[in-house]
Amino acid sequence: MKPESQGKELISERVSVAPELVAAMLARPFSARPQDGRWIRRVVATGIGSSEAHARYFCWLLNTF
Repeated sequence: MKPESQGKELISERVSVAPELVAAMLARPFSARPQDGRWIRRVVATGIGSSEAHARYFCWLLNTF
C-alpha cells in the first residue's frame, strides 16, 4: 500500500468517528477541575500558516467561554 493511501485511510477513519466523539464530549459536564484535583491553569495553542487562525480562534473561545 502506498503511503498516500495509508494517510487517506487514516484521515477517513478519524473523520468518520468525529461525530461520535463530539457527542460523547457534549454529553459529559465540563469542569475546569479534573477528577485528580488539579486545576487547568494554562493552555498552549500553536499554529503556522492557516493553522494559526484556528489556534487564535480556539484561544478566543477559551477566553470567552
